[in-house]
Amino acid sequence: MPLHMSILAAALVLWAIFGKNDKKMKIAYFVLVTLIMAFVCGSREYYGTGDLPKYYGVFVRNGQGSYADLFSGDLKNIGFWVFCKICYDLFAGNFSVCLYIIALFSNIALAVLIYRHSPKPHISYVMYIAFGFYFFTFSGLKQTMAMAFLMVAILAILEKRQRLFYVMAILAGFFHQPAFIFLPAYFIAARRLTKMYFIVLIAVAAIVIAFRGVIVEYLSDLYYDEGDYTASKLIGGKFVMMVLMLIAGFVLRRVDPKNDPKFCRLFSIMIVAAMIQSFSVFGHNFTRLADYYFQTIIIYCPLVLTPREDISYADAGDRMTTAAAYRIATIAVCVLAVIYYYSYIEDDISGVLNLKFFWEV
Repeated sequence: MPLHMSILAAALVLWAIFGKNDKKMKIAYFVLVTLIMAFVCGSREYYGTGDLPKYYGVFVRNGQGSYADLFSGDLKNIGFWVFCKICYDLFAGNFSVCLYIIALFSNIALAVLIYRHSPKPHISYVMYIAFGFYFFTFSGLKQTMAMAFLMVAILAILEKRQRLFYVMAILAGFFHQPAFIFLPAYFIAARRLTKMYFIVLIAVAAIVIAFRGVIVEYLSDLYYDEGDYTASKLIGGKFVMMVLMLIAGFVLRRVDPKNDPKFCRLFSIMIVAAMIQSFSVFGHNFTRLADYYFQTIIIYCPLVLTPREDISYADAGDRMTTAAAYRIATIAVCVLAVIYYYSYIEDDISGVLNLKFFWEV
């Protein structure tokens, strides 16, 4: 438990030290946080519980075979298996090196996205860690690579780089097939929030509900070889947090496509994330699908908690009241995130509590 909480504390303490208005200090902050998170993530042992022993077995089996063998079988997630084969050949079958590469790649992608688009980087890291994205990278290797590519895709959405978006989204799908669900994200983010937009969302929701059995079985086949799946009894705390963040964004930041297009793009994606998450009552794999959209929270939340520069205030008192409201909102969001994070760790959703690190064995 101390290690899991210390990662979150490090992101906040280092920001207090380096998070000044000096560019070099901010870069130092990102470098330090990236190295710490990548080092801890890459240093876990792959023996014991969780999915890592399975990944190691496939890593060795594919590594000892040929590239022709990889392409002669099931091509699902072929990008990841080719990556593993390359690592096996280059590093003499050392799986630990592969883990470090994945950890470094995912954390560099995260740092670049936050550095370029987050007005409050420390809040971005709190969101990334508290909502379980970081510790999921300890066990879900295919998903980790896919989500790293999609972080670059999110950057492309915010910078209106359509070609880069589709390259990254397709690469993500080759590493983890369910990530192809993110392909419509660019189109979704570019749409205005009109009545027709919500009608389409309702229609999609109705289709999912009507064919939920087939969809859940298909998702289970994508995620697990044995085909088992379970449905949640409740939608869960994550969905509630999504809805609260949407409400907070609507109230605090407002939805203004003309003057605040970046936020509106993220707001549209967050709506889709909440909708997908709500389907977790039918099968828990919907949560993993939702995460591909929900990871935009790392930029969305800091924007919600930052006053817009294009809004003028009547007087100094109004400005002070607004500033106080944003400070209170920031504290409230961080407290709720930490509570959720503590529950996440206690439930050991990603199976990280039983992991060992090289300094423990």
